[in-house]
Amino acid sequence: MLIAFELALSTASPTFGASGVVSAFVSAQQDEGPSRGYGYTNSSGYYEIGYDLLPGPYTVTASAFGYIDGVQHTNISSLLDEKHIDFNLNRSALIIGKVVGFDGLPVAGAYVRLYNNLTGGYVTYTYTDSAGVYVFATNIPTGVYHVAVSFEFEFTSVASQVYSGANYTGPPTYPHRYAPYLPSGYISGSSSNFSAVAGQQAAGPTVVLQGSAVIQGTIRDQFGSPVANASVYAYNTMGSNYIFVLSGPDGKYRISYEIAKSVYSLRAIAYGYVSPYVEVDASAGGIIAQDLTLNRSASVYGFIRRAGDGLPITSAYLYTYSLSGVDYAYSYTDGSGYYSISSGLTPGNHSLYVYVGLAYIGPFYFWLSEGQATRFDVSLDASRVTGMVHGDNLTGPALGYASMKFSSAHVPSWYSVWGQVQADGTYSVLLGIPSGYMGMTVPVNITVSHYGYNTRTFTVNLTLGTDLNLDLYLTKGELGASAKVEGFVSGAGGPGMPFTFNWWRLTFDNYTFMVGMNSTSSVDYLSPYLLSKYIYISARGPEGTVGHMTVWVPDSVMQGPFTVVSRTPPYPTIVSVTDNGTYTAVEFTYFEHNYNYMYLYSTSAVPEFPGVALLAALGSAFFVSMLVERRLRLQ
Repeated sequence: MLIAFELALSTASPTFGASGVVSAFVSAQQDEGPSRGYGYTNSSGYYEIGYDLLPGPYTVTASAFGYIDGVQHTNISSLLDEKHIDFNLNRSALIIGKVVGFDGLPVAGAYVRLYNNLTGGYVTYTYTDSAGVYVFATNIPTGVYHVAVSFEFEFTSVASQVYSGANYTGPPTYPHRYAPYLPSGYISGSSSNFSAVAGQQAAGPTVVLQGSAVIQGTIRDQFGSPVANASVYAYNTMGSNYIFVLSGPDGKYRISYEIAKSVYSLRAIAYGYVSPYVEVDASAGGIIAQDLTLNRSASVYGFIRRAGDGLPITSAYLYTYSLSGVDYAYSYTDGSGYYSISSGLTPGNHSLYVYVGLAYIGPFYFWLSEGQATRFDVSLDASRVTGMVHGDNLTGPALGYASMKFSSAHVPSWYSVWGQVQADGTYSVLLGIPSGYMGMTVPVNITVSHYGYNTRTFTVNLTLGTDLNLDLYLTKGELGASAKVEGFVSGAGGPGMPFTFNWWRLTFDNYTFMVGMNSTSSVDYLSPYLLSKYIYISARGPEGTVGHMTVWVPDSVMQGPFTVVSRTPPYPTIVSVTDNGTYTAVEFTYFEHNYNYMYLYSTSAVPEFPGVALLAALGSAFFVSMLVERRLRLQ
């Protein structure tokens, strides 16, 4: 059964960004330090940043919807400094294309990535709207591009964590993110190359996606009982893509996207359990049934300590690989240096790698037996740097919670690591020593920052394997005072911007629902407050123009009559309200387009009416399942 939603995509193209003032966000970030300020342009294009700017080099960036970012560098010499920096932004290329399925239906919610063929680099991403249309409009210079289309579901992150040994026993907090079932969908695709010119509109290619096969079944333990929240992993043995899903409360799973006509290696992992790999042939497409049985996982635990004095290695990141190449799991050490991995481990030889401070150390090898816990302790070499961070001089006040960064380019695998300064100003950092570097003396850079003080970088020579006690101090800035950066932002003219449409997933308390939005603005934020019967909308658009927005609100969650107000007058004007029996489309216009905070109020909203709670939940879940099917029919 498929419900048709009348969600018309407007082809109106309002005048946008005629050469002159633009609505922009301007930020000033200290290059080496924590100081950062920001501001927005007003109706004259003027901005001013007059707080949190301490002396030092800064990067100043102006960003605006539909333009290419402007970047300038400046140096603030004192708190009395005032820098005037103007920006004249160039228009971005405007790319508009479409994604459809093999059946000719628009694919809504597809994840579209833009790549620059000349540099070979990733540029940005977006999602297709209800008509399958994708729009790229910001930070796109002249070049040759192509787009890649795939799907991303938030539950894959949790499924991936479960697969890697994390303890997740559910139930999922947000069903729309962690849904174990998806209706039949599509597989990834990509476009041919096309050219785009900054300041002009380019016709993005129409990408046609092929249909996905389906692999489904039930996950059970060795006694035949269904296992909920198991991670099911499918790897294309003839390609490189892999897919994660979670099993449902009854142990059932369904993988119905990204399954090409190929052979897949299938496996399931739950907390404390693991299944063997099963080969599944999806070459013929269609629906393939495959149940999986979980066995008790092997497990490994132990302590990571420093060689010599047994000092616990805390907050170390460690991961294991099986020598057969089929297992991967990770963990962290606690305050006593203890770690434990209890899922996804098959019998056999395994290797362990440990990240400590700047270095990864290993591998260490051990043997695991099926269903049994094995203790494996590790002693490793590490230097310890301790001390205190002061203000003004080495006898000055302690600077609690100062920021510290350690780095060195003289030892392979050494990367920057952030040290933690305690409330009393003391710090203690362990730096792991890779094999072969014990006893070497290397320079280490320590960058220290604290609000109200000037950032400093200290370089010390550290003999690896020895400890170092080092007190540091920062010179004080004038707390509360700030230099100033100000100026004007203007921009070049370009093509009109289309209305764009997106679905927003909103959650309030136990209610998860979808809100559709079609707007001339850049919508930064939506948040529901059902107890107060409104949805908060933060929108920004070109200065001096009238904003135009339509919001589709599910009837099972909020019901009219509706009103729209803004934080300050003049208030938005409702143009029309149309209820199709499932969603109410509220269309309105508004001024103060530079930056607008608006509230869409209804006269009733769940959870005020417990009697409709079940209907709301079922309606929400049903609509989400239709959305991810990528086949919203437009009439």
